[in-house]
Amino acid sequence: MQKNGKVYADEAMTMLSRIDCRATESKTKFMVAMLVMHWTQPYHCSIDPLIDGYRCGMKIGDPENAMYCIYYVMFFSFLCGRSLDRLEADCFTYIQKCKDFKQDISVWYINPVLQAIINLRRGPSKTVLTGEAMNINDLMELKGTGDTTVCAGLSMQMILAAHFGEYEEGAKLALNHGRNAATLLVGCPHSEVIPYVNGICLFVMARRTKKSIYKRAANRYRRKLKHWDSSGNPNCNGYMALLNAEKSALSRNKVEAVKFYKEAIYIAGRRGAIHDQALANQQLAEFQRETGNLSDSKYHYNLAIQLYSQWGAQAKVLQLRRDQQKVLNYECNR
Repeated sequence: MQKNGKVYADEAMTMLSRIDCRATESKTKFMVAMLVMHWTQPYHCSIDPLIDGYRCGMKIGDPENAMYCIYYVMFFSFLCGRSLDRLEADCFTYIQKCKDFKQDISVWYINPVLQAIINLRRGPSKTVLTGEAMNINDLMELKGTGDTTVCAGLSMQMILAAHFGEYEEGAKLALNHGRNAATLLVGCPHSEVIPYVNGICLFVMARRTKKSIYKRAANRYRRKLKHWDSSGNPNCNGYMALLNAEKSALSRNKVEAVKFYKEAIYIAGRRGAIHDQALANQQLAEFQRETGNLSDSKYHYNLAIQLYSQWGAQAKVLQLRRDQQKVLNYECNR
């Protein structure tokens, strides 16, 4: 299916280069990048075609598709682990452009990305998308008229839940909204990320509570990622490694869990996905703390702190330092 989609996408891009069809160029590049490229190529490969689609759309008077292109530039850049400082500035710039050209739907798409960045950089909120950029309640009022917009926003809350270690909140979002979001955003890059971050939260909650509802949902998300990974999706192998680690941690197979955590760290590092590398280190630090290996836990907390700091997620860094201090205090009191 992924290969067939790529054949049609390649044909569409070839036609663009052969004939004068500038009127549909922005929309074509948007659709190809949003629905096809990320299934067969790394996320970063979609960014330049989307930028071209934005420029073309603005040049020919198609601001609607131009701004859709920009939303996915912001989203793919986030998924690639680009600097949060630069991304925040870009989001503010393009939100204003959307407003100038009366592209309100694109504003609703970009706002959750911006608010998630703000939460990671300076808080005070963690998973709730309410603050400088938006109010989540306003977004939820769009339900029924803009369900994909709502689901795109909820996917950012799911991502934040995993990064901030708000596993209970993340599991709740997964159970209440995960399936609907994955269905409405099918084919989009969200449909790869949602199983990843939801799976993390669900596996952790299954380990902590022993409740089968979390375990069943976590395994369902893992099977979905496994299918895409085995089909050759280059963006899912690191996601799969981390879910394998969480599954092994649930089974109390410490050796296997540590092996998969380190594999996830290695894959994320090789891809340059600094945020995924930080998240995998955080999860390994948590697991080592739970199993009593405090020296390794401190080591991976330090790595996570360094990586989140490089990404620009200072609010997350402060949280990790507090968590690390708890480990130090426990070790001193033993």
